[in-house]
Amino acid sequence: MEWFLSLIVFGGAYLIGSIPAALFLPAFKKEARKTKSGEAGRHHIYRINKKRWTWTLISGFNFGKGLLTAYLTLKFFPGDFYLLLSAMMGLLLGEVFPIWSGFNGGSGLDAAAGALFLVNPFLILIWAALFLAFYLFLRQRVIAALIAIFVLPLIIFLTRHIYFTDNTLLLILPVSMLIFQRILERVPDLVREKSVKIQNGEG
Repeated sequence: MEWFLSLIVFGGAYLIGSIPAALFLPAFKKEARKTKSGEAGRHHIYRINKKRWTWTLISGFNFGKGLLTAYLTLKFFPGDFYLLLSAMMGLLLGEVFPIWSGFNGGSGLDAAAGALFLVNPFLILIWAALFLAFYLFLRQRVIAALIAIFVLPLIIFLTRHIYFTDNTLLLILPVSMLIFQRILERVPDLVREKSVKIQNGEG
């Protein structure tokens, strides 16, 4: 019976995670249609309209999906770690592989941040501090995000008997691995964009 409930929670979280921003943010419907898959992720939409507020609005929307998923899970299944894990994975897979846009979505970073904000906000503070430190040093947002995502599970592992638990590590490992992989897939596009700018005398 427990596995059946986990499946229901996973499916519900997947549906929440897969909700496209363009469905509730009409301003992005036209841009979403111009992408290869109709996906309304902030990176894809920004590449079309070049408006910086795109990042903020879509990030907030995805963050809200994470908040909603975590809130519902903690409210109806308080203290059940495995159902929380099922909800987190469903949320991320829905965000990363949404059924509405050919299973081609975003990185899942904002949605995960929204969920973890309710589950353990200290994790968000650690990641943000790591990201800021590496960004100030490297001045590369994507690379800083990758390093921060890679280092976060290591910090939890090394301090799991002091500040964190084994469950925290079990929760954050699959989340970090999936997000890391999705962001890593963007690196070739960024390299090509940088090469074009250099060729045009912009970089």
